[in-house]
Amino acid sequence: MKRRNRRVPFSSPLIPWVILMVAISVSAAPANRQPSPSLLSLGDDGRQGNAFSVRPEISADGQVVAFISMASNLVTDARPGLNIYVRDVGLETTRLAYRDAGAIGAVDTDPTISGNGKVVALASTVGIGFHTSARQIVLVEGDERDVVSRNDDGDVSTGQSVTPSLSFNGRRVAFVAVAENLAPGCSERFSAIYLRDRATGTTRCLSVGKDGQPADGASLQPVISADGMFVAFRSAATNLVAGDTNGVDDVFVYSVGEATLRRVSVGADGAQAEGESSDPSISGDGTNIAFLSRAGNLDRRAMNGEYAVFVRDLSNSTTRLASVSSKGKAAETFSGQPRISADGRYVAFLSPSSVLAGKRSNGKRQIYRHDLSTGDTILVSRGHDALPGNGNSFQPAISANGQMMAFRSAASNLVKEDTNLTDDVFHITLPVSDR
Repeated sequence: MKRRNRRVPFSSPLIPWVILMVAISVSAAPANRQPSPSLLSLGDDGRQGNAFSVRPEISADGQVVAFISMASNLVTDARPGLNIYVRDVGLETTRLAYRDAGAIGAVDTDPTISGNGKVVALASTVGIGFHTSARQIVLVEGDERDVVSRNDDGDVSTGQSVTPSLSFNGRRVAFVAVAENLAPGCSERFSAIYLRDRATGTTRCLSVGKDGQPADGASLQPVISADGMFVAFRSAATNLVAGDTNGVDDVFVYSVGEATLRRVSVGADGAQAEGESSDPSISGDGTNIAFLSRAGNLDRRAMNGEYAVFVRDLSNSTTRLASVSSKGKAAETFSGQPRISADGRYVAFLSPSSVLAGKRSNGKRQIYRHDLSTGDTILVSRGHDALPGNGNSFQPAISANGQMMAFRSAASNLVKEDTNLTDDVFHITLPVSDR
């Protein structure tokens, strides 16, 4: 099978993340009853958005959420069309993430937020020192703006730059670009993965062939660990590692410290996946990586040809199926959009599976959270009536300890008096276990 090539002053990053993990782990107590979600895509006055809200991204402590919305009534100074917002869960405030983007014709996409909740990154056609049809990666930190899709000389990318991913403190940024001037080693023909270090002002190419030659296929979907030392991504390239002969997209991880690449989408025995793999999500220390795969040889329970969620533990070279019920039964249909908590314990994902929903199943895509320690899988998109959401839910985001989540849903029964008849962003606090 042929691959489909697609064009398309800092402190240590690890210490504050570890401190945060300890703090929220201590504060998290098991609960006897699972709560229902709350509506998050609101104005300061509690007004529901008058148009759809999507693509939530959550901070490590779960208290800050960035999202995209077409709503014009969340703030008073929103420009017409799509805007990126930041919602403070505790303060119940909503603000524009990027006020400079108010120019007519500006396009802002791909929001993400750093683990400490202080830095928002996005792809935009309006930034500092440029106004072009090619999107660039813009970082917003307080009143400061920084365009990071640049080379070591400070020149902005000659092509599109999209899908940023931030380390915990926002020092390092991984992103996708199709460019000829960012860093040596990346192909000018295909989208490639880059890493920008804001402290040193350097940019390096990560998706480089094993022999130092440019990758022979497109690379996409970068995600960086909280400590900034590992970047996982999807690639159609065949020359990133030795023995890549399966003819489909794989998931890889780059070690920043060692400047090495390894393939993630393999079985416990190291066998390469027999089906396409994609959508990586990485734990805070880079040890555990969740991903999707259609391969039937990674776990005997997986349905061959259907996307399932797997977790690769790099510390012990194991691959586990995560899209399973609390009894360990695999979803009988597709699962998608996996997100792993920074502590590597919880995996969130979507699925319309009746195996996961049980007798309550209504055929809609629901959000689930699977506990890799206990094996428990719980329904997250659960209505105030204790029934699964009556509309499709997508795009889960999960806090560092897995206790808080945000997600998008078209369901109208998640909260009482959801009257805007469109997709909203929801937030939920879930029980966690000490086991």
